[in-house]
Amino acid sequence: MDLKVQFSTVTPLLQIEGSDTKNGVPTVTQKRKEEVYNGVVVKYPSYSGNGFRGLLHRIVADLVMQKALFKGIKIDATNFHLLSAGGGSNYQSQDLAVELKIRDLNPIASVFGLSLAVEGKLMVSDFEPTDKMYKERKDKSSYYSDLVKTATYIKKDELIDGKTGYGRILSLEDLIAYNEENEIVQEQRKDARDTGEDKVQKLGIKAYNKREYVVTGATFNGFIGAKKELTDIEKGMILVGLEAITKKQLGSTHNLGYGVVNYIISQEDGSDSQREVIVSSTNERNIFNPLTDTRYSNEEKGYIKAFNDWLENITEENILLSNILVIKKK
Repeated sequence: MDLKVQFSTVTPLLQIEGSDTKNGVPTVTQKRKEEVYNGVVVKYPSYSGNGFRGLLHRIVADLVMQKALFKGIKIDATNFHLLSAGGGSNYQSQDLAVELKIRDLNPIASVFGLSLAVEGKLMVSDFEPTDKMYKERKDKSSYYSDLVKTATYIKKDELIDGKTGYGRILSLEDLIAYNEENEIVQEQRKDARDTGEDKVQKLGIKAYNKREYVVTGATFNGFIGAKKELTDIEKGMILVGLEAITKKQLGSTHNLGYGVVNYIISQEDGSDSQREVIVSSTNERNIFNPLTDTRYSNEEKGYIKAFNDWLENITEENILLSNILVIKKK
């Protein structure tokens, strides 16, 4: 099963790489990769294949565990962690018979892996933009990707009505005015402490930062493949998960509205041609509820049926995998 996954940003997208201080301001940074362009190293935005794989893993794990709970199967913390995150490092490499049994019992374990015990089959590439939109800096020293912009956020007290909420600094003048007023207030607070007078109310800014994001209208391409042959059940589970992923937002959704994307997921057939399998598009009435069009072949419908049949017939043995795995000796 070789799939090409293309998504286009409908709203800003942020996959957090870390944080940095730029011009004295804490800045949440967008994940980037580097390459040499016109003789200089340039950074451009990307979306992590591991992040996409992790989202797909969580979606199908939730689906399976919800069905297990519906059937009255009790899932302890150990097995919850095994299914949703692959478990920790407590499990060593297993005998081949144990590994094959695990793979036969549970497609999540087989596709995504379990610690050192079972190697996952699924591979997901990083997603890279089709057009990196490089522009030369004003000083002509290097280039930058115009796909990444920066928004400035401020958390403040609403001094008039006593409420707290989020707002935006929309201009440099706003920030300068705050800094000037803050200096006065800090002096007043110091004088009040020295003289024992009534405490001066602290100015209302709680936090101030910048956050990078990928602009709307950017298109990214990635690929899904497998290290080992997938069973029909495993293929069906992946297709079901990908269909569900089209309803999810990507990356950091701390900022309301971030991460809405449209998908085109295509089947690679070994030639230059591709067949669209899952296509999603923005719903004009509600962009957070996209419209998904599935174009499965009869063979792919058979894979999905195989997975759904397995799901309907799961037992404790399919879920409580810790009963089978050998724990690593300390």
